[in-house]
Parts: sequence; C-alpha cells; structure tokens
Amino acid sequence: MAMFCMYCGGGLAQAREPSRLRLVTVVFCDISGSTQLAERFDPQVWHGILEAYFAEVGGALTAAGGRLEKFIGDAVVGVFGADLAGEDDAVRAVEGAFAALERLAGRNADLAGRHGVRLSVRFGIASGRAVTTDRESSFAVGSVMNRAARLQGAAPADGVVVDVRTWLLVRDRVRCEAVPPVAAKGFDRPLRAWVTTRRRAADGAQGVFVNQTALMTRLRSDVLAAGTGEGVTVLALLGEMGSGKSRVLDRLADELARRPGGRTVRVGCRPDDRDHELARLDQLRRELAGPGAQRRGGAVPSVRELVWQVGRSLAAVSAGEGPVVVLVDDFQHASPAFRELLRPVPGGGPRVFVLAGRDAGDGGGAGDATGWGADRTYRVPPLTDADAQTLLEVIGGDVALHSATGAAPLVRRGGGNPLFLEQLAALAGDGITDEIAPSAEAVLGARIEPLSASARHVLACLGAGGQGVAPGDLDAVCDLREAELHAALEELDSAGLLGNRIAAEVAYAQMVLGDRAKVHVALAEGLLRAVQDDPTVLDLAVLHAVRGLGFWREFDPGSAGTRAAGELTARSLVAAARQAIARSEVARAVELCGRALALAGGDAALTLEIAALDTYALVATGRPDAALARIAEVSGGAATVSADVSANVSAAFHLLVTETVLRDRESPRLRALAASVDDPTALARLETWDGLRAARAGDYPRAEELLESAHGRMRRFGMGLGTAEVYGNLSLFLVYGDTPVTAALGRCLALRDEVADAPLLHAVVSCSAAMLVQLSGDAEGARAMAAEAYGVFDGMGHEAGRAGALEFRGHVAELAGDLPGAAGHARAAARAYEELGADRTAAHCAMRAYVLDGGEPPRRRPDGQDSWETRVLQEQVAALRAHAAGEAETAGARLDRAFEEIGRIRGDGVRLLPLLGCLRVAGRIGDEVRYRRMRRAVDEAWRRRDAGSGGSFPGGLWGTRGA
Repeated sequence: MAMFCMYCGGGLAQAREPSRLRLVTVVFCDISGSTQLAERFDPQVWHGILEAYFAEVGGALTAAGGRLEKFIGDAVVGVFGADLAGEDDAVRAVEGAFAALERLAGRNADLAGRHGVRLSVRFGIASGRAVTTDRESSFAVGSVMNRAARLQGAAPADGVVVDVRTWLLVRDRVRCEAVPPVAAKGFDRPLRAWVTTRRRAADGAQGVFVNQTALMTRLRSDVLAAGTGEGVTVLALLGEMGSGKSRVLDRLADELARRPGGRTVRVGCRPDDRDHELARLDQLRRELAGPGAQRRGGAVPSVRELVWQVGRSLAAVSAGEGPVVVLVDDFQHASPAFRELLRPVPGGGPRVFVLAGRDAGDGGGAGDATGWGADRTYRVPPLTDADAQTLLEVIGGDVALHSATGAAPLVRRGGGNPLFLEQLAALAGDGITDEIAPSAEAVLGARIEPLSASARHVLACLGAGGQGVAPGDLDAVCDLREAELHAALEELDSAGLLGNRIAAEVAYAQMVLGDRAKVHVALAEGLLRAVQDDPTVLDLAVLHAVRGLGFWREFDPGSAGTRAAGELTARSLVAAARQAIARSEVARAVELCGRALALAGGDAALTLEIAALDTYALVATGRPDAALARIAEVSGGAATVSADVSANVSAAFHLLVTETVLRDRESPRLRALAASVDDPTALARLETWDGLRAARAGDYPRAEELLESAHGRMRRFGMGLGTAEVYGNLSLFLVYGDTPVTAALGRCLALRDEVADAPLLHAVVSCSAAMLVQLSGDAEGARAMAAEAYGVFDGMGHEAGRAGALEFRGHVAELAGDLPGAAGHARAAARAYEELGADRTAAHCAMRAYVLDGGEPPRRRPDGQDSWETRVLQEQVAALRAHAAGEAETAGARLDRAFEEIGRIRGDGVRLLPLLGCLRVAGRIGDEVRYRRMRRAVDEAWRRRDAGSGGSFPGGLWGTRGA
C-alpha cells in the first residue's frame, strides 16, 4: 500500500502506461440554475457552497471507485475504469451518482439553514471507449465524454440519465425507464436515453427467452429425477457469457414452482463474493428460513458457522418439505465457503444444485465444471441464424433496430449469443455499428486489464487476425522478441484467455490506431507470402492490407508507414486482380486494377503491371477501345508500347501481346522482346496468339500443338494472364484437330477437371467437351453437359458466356441430328451476340441457322476481313438463295466453292460441321451428284477423325435428301 520507500523515499507505484484505450463509464454532474445562484451570492459565499458540493459529489464518486477527471466551472466529471477496468464499472458509476444525491440531500439541510438555498443537480452517464493518459486531469479523451455532458442537460432535477451502453450494462441491477431521445450537439442523430432509479430492476430485465427447447427438456427431466433420489446432486449448466444461462434458470424456476411439494431457491453470485463470503451464504440462509424469519440476538456467525447452519437448513427443509432445488447463477464467482455446500452431508432429503457459470476461459474463476464436482454437465448451444432472426423480431418493440444494412450483419456479429445480439441491436438503434457487445467488453476487459502489455498486445493481434492467424504465426505479427512472445502466450494460457475468441476481439477493440496499422500490415505481408501454397488466403490478405492502410492514414497520414502500407495494398490488389482473371472474374479484375492504380504512385514497374492486367480484363469484358486507350496512356501515345520496358519486362510484353491481338497485327518488337522476357506465362500468351493465327489460317493441328505447349507452360509455372484463353482454345482445338475422338475426349475431360474449382472456366471447357461426348456417341450425356454449362453462365449473369454456350448447344444438337433444335439455338445465340455488339459472330450464327433449316434468311453478311468460316457460310447461303431464285447452275457452283474452301482446311474435326452444311444444302437444292459427293466427304472425314475405326458418322444424319 506504500507509495514511497521508507528507506530512500523512492516512488514505489508502478508507472502507468502513457496511454491506453479502455471501456470507461463517464459521470457528468452539473448544478441546475448555477448561473442565477452565482449572481445571488458573494463570490466568497458561492465558493464555499461549491466547495461543499464538490466534496459531496467528488467524495461519492471516488468512494464508488471512480477517478475525478476534472472540475469545469460547477461541473464534476468522474471516470470509472480509467486506471483499472472492472466488469461492474457502469454499475458502480450509477451507484456513485445515487450516493452523491443522498449526500447532497443531507448537505442541503445545512445550506438551507445557513444560506436559504438548496442545490439541485443533474447526472449524465455514458459508457464507451476512451484513451486514458498519465495526466492528473483531463486524462480521458473520447466522444464518450461529450456524450455524458449532453445527456446531463436532459436529466430531470436530481435525476440520473444513462446512454444506451450504460443501460445495457446496468438494467439488470437498477430500474431504467426510456425517455425521449436527446438532440445532442455534435452527434449525427438524437441519443437514446434512460432515466434510472435506485429501485430494483423489473423482472425480465435480462430480456427474452429464445428457443432452447431441447436443453430445457433434458435439464428439467434430470432435475426432477434427482429430486426422487438421495443426498446431493450437482448439475452444471455451462455457456459463454451472454449465452442465456440466466434465462434458462428463470424458465426452470418458473416450471419448478408449479410442481407440488419441495422448495426452489434462487441465488446469484457476484464478482466480489470471495472477499465477502458471508453475503451469499446469508442470502441463502434467509431464503431457506422463509419470508417471516428474523435473526435472533445480535451475534454474527463466522463463515464456518454459517456454512454449517445453511447445510443443516438444506437438510431439514428437504426432509420436511421435499426436494430442495438451489439455482445458482454466475457460480464461477462463488466463494470457497459457498462451494462447501456442494459436499454431501448425512441426513435430509434430496438436494439438487443447478450451477450456471461461464465456460472455462470465459469469465475467471472456476469455469471448469469438473472443479465443481458436477454429476452432469450441460452446455447452452449458440442460437441458429433462424433463432437469432426470431430474437431480433421479438425484441424489435423494445430495442429499436435501425441498422441500414438490415439484420444479417447483426446476426453474424452476434455469433449465436442472445445477449450479445440483443446488445448489438440496441447499439444499432443509436447508429453504433460496434463489433463488441458492451457486456463482453466490460467483463473480459476486466480480465484483460491485469495482463502485461505484451500479453494484451498478443491477444489483440489474435483478435485482429481472427481465423487467419494461429499462435505459430504471431512472431511475424506481434513484433516481439521470441522470449517475450513465449512469456506472453504462457501468461494468456494461465489466464484462460488463449483461444478465447471474444476476449481477443475485446483486446483488439482496445488496441490503439498505430498498433492496429502495424498489425494489419504484418498480417497482410504474411498472408501474401502464403498465397503460393494456399491461393484462398489472397482475399484475406487484401482485407488486412486495406485495413492497415486505412489505420495508417488515420493515425499518421503522409508518413513512411502510410506510403509503405499503400504500396503493400497496391501489390495485394494486383495479385487479387491476377487471380480474378484466372477465375474469369474479369469485371472484378477491372475494379481491382482501378483501386491499385490509385495507390501505385510513381512506381513504374507496378504501373506497367497494373496496365497489363487492366487492359487484358478490359478486352475480356468487351471494351477493346478502352484497352487501346489505356495502352496509349501507358506508352505515352505511341502506336505500340514504348514505356520503360526495363522497369517490368514481363508486364510490357503482356501489354504488347494484348495490343497485337487487338490490332490483329504483330508489332515488330514482339519477337525481340519475347527472347528477353523471363515469364513463361507471357510466352504462353504468345503461343496462344500464334495458335489463334494458325486456326484463322485453317491449320488446326498446328493450333492444337501450340496451345498444348502454352498449356504446359501454364501448368509448370502457374496460372496467369491468358489462362482462360489457353484452356478455352485448347479444348476447342481438341474438337477441331486430328486427335482421335477417344483420346481428344479424355484430354478434354482432364482439362475440365483441372479447372473444376473455377466455375466459369469449367463451363467454357465443358462446351467443347460436350461436342466430343456427342461425337463419342453419348447424345444424352452431351446434351446434359452443354445444358449444365449454359446454366452456369446464365446463373452468374455472364452474357458473353451465355451466348457462346447457346452456340455450342446448337453444335451438339446438329451433331445429334436435331436440326430444328440446332437452328433454334443458333438463332438465340445470334440475338445474344447482337446484344453484346459482337455483330460478326451474330451474323455467323444467323447464317448457320439458315443453312440448318432454311427458315429466316440472314439479314446481313459479316463485316470485316473474311475468314475461311465466313467464306464457307457465305457460299452455302448463296447456293440456297440461287436455288430459290431458280438458278440451279449458280447454286451448284456456289456449293462447289464452299466445298473447295473446306478442302483447304487442315483438321479433320473442324471440317465435319461445314461438310454437314454442304450436305444439307446439296439435299435441299436437289443435286443428287453433289449430295453423294458430300456424303462421301463427311464419311471420310469421320473415318479419319475416328482413327480409321471404319464406323459411319453417328447421329442419324442420313435422312432424306430434302431434310
């Protein structure tokens, strides 16, 4: 207790930390009409009156455990929890205000006699986080100080008004009545407030009971069964703080009260019971003695004597009236003397103790039921989301729910805990979107307070990381020496807080901005290093990087730490954009690139990389002009990329490939740069481009070969830009090349499995695989696979994929001989492509539909340079139109030209569909000779594709010539 050494006079008190963020309760008291009173009295007289007022109010608040923060004029400000947090700080603050009112009432008699004046005061009390410093006055800083001051002005004379957090913390101890919201200067919305009185809280102040039917059934059954036995039975009801243990005891007490015979007694332990052992024992003695019993004589029994008396009373009542059930709430606070009552003693009837307490590590004291000698243990389960929604609906009339985002975030933050959910909903009614319920912060804050600074820091780091950090990762996050970190972990383990999720969240909520900034940046750096082994952590890395940057900007804008956090965030966003592209989430990639570019600053390498990703994604979202404009911006307006290539050779090469694809002509620098780039994925993109050019030239075996090489690079060195093109085009070229159907199908299905975790890319490969499944003879399987792929695109709103899937469903139907179905899909694809602005592809689909069924003629021919496919379709359409005009010779000649064009294509698979088109045109124009020639060509192509198996083409296509 000494403040100074008796030998040398040196200070002994531990130095307070320079600043801490704590949950505190602030009491603001002011005199009503003080201005008029000051005018009425001489300054010396008024000074004496104020001194008496300060002594009474300040003394009451100090005696209740508060610390006087300052005197402002005639206002007194006290702070509870500023030096040492306690779980009942709010309760002590309210009790301190009531005590001050009592003291002033006594002082007013003297003031009235001497000066003819009676002082009337108002109290405003608010709870919230504040930074506490080592100053002697004005040591607490935070909006909670202003909140208490504003509420004081709305309090009635000699009244106490509390805010929402304080109400949540005291409503089970004092009566609270809501008053109209207080319009407070400096706050966005009126503050909800409650006036308090010293009367006991009304029944049910703890809230409502939400479905725990199964637990109640088991517990009631076991209590009744124990009542038919002998001796003492101990049942332990465990659950985290706020899980509803008290409400279960309330319901159990109500049900037991309706049984005939026996006695039910209810007591609740308090945090100070170990220092005041007589209190709870005497309460139980009085409960057992009945309402009219009084203590005889003036002697006060010792603790040991009281334990003996209560034990005898329990035995006597159970023997005379029937089983006695003792319901004990908050048993983790029970004193050692009270625990002795659980030991069996001879004689008496059945005695059943139902002990409700917090889980191990959740509240201090004996949280482990094995330490209570329990015969059976029950755990209060968390609420399901459905029950949590029900609870919010039930409390809606009492706790106004004004959350702009609805109930879902509250259900998530509540974690199945009814008290936390109820309190978070109440905070939402005041526009406070807190992650921590006040009760949790008050109780666990008191347990965290005595820890060393390093242990609190480690616990807060665990709270910052959530599920994304394990104790083994903490050395890189906490910035502590190894010995210091291990000591902190041992301290947390000894305190029962290691692994306590809620305690970690409370510690994090009380972490100062600078530490938060550093911890989130460290978490992001660690997660980014882990991405190569576990790509799923990338989104979490981005989340921590963004949070770290936000805290740095708030804490120390413009500093080196803020700049470093910005660069880290930009890198994480770039990595996320690259991953989004690999998943075919190109719209998200564009958004991520935009955010990264705003943080890139003057980093040339990073700017080039962002541009490479951004332009690629812009092309994939159907915005080629925007992509070219972006390339021009990076290159300074040149026709080709001319930015400092040495800053990021790989990104510059990717930009050049994108530009080459868009302009459909190769840059003279492309091959030279390819020789120097050390990026296998970039080279894979170049091979993909070469493969596409080979396909346009009609050489599909070469295209397949180049795409296989590109795929090999991707597989060896990781996914990157062009992943979707590699898989999509390789699977297509497997359909169109010379690889036998069985081998091509196996290869395509293997590609499909490789991208099973990327739904869009999986659907792209499935479209090609469906054609190969049809060629293998499984028509039903092909239709189902194509329909499933279409469902993915349609369900995800991917319009380009939806149009492509319609086109492929038409191909599958055509190969199966379902010409009406094929034509319908082709026309639907044409309409979808038109809506996307892909006029050339839309025209192709319309021409194909016309060739299939001769229905609606195509409205226009494709724009731009003709490809072999365009030329074949145009000749087939021209042949049909010439036939319709009665020009038989011209029709035959146009069909011959289409046939000759097909003959110049390399790739047995790719020739099948256009040859089938020629066959149908020959049948429709009634040309017997050309029909037989086309049929032989189809059979030959199929035999070559089927590796000489000798089978005829499947699908039932050899119908009448006019079909």
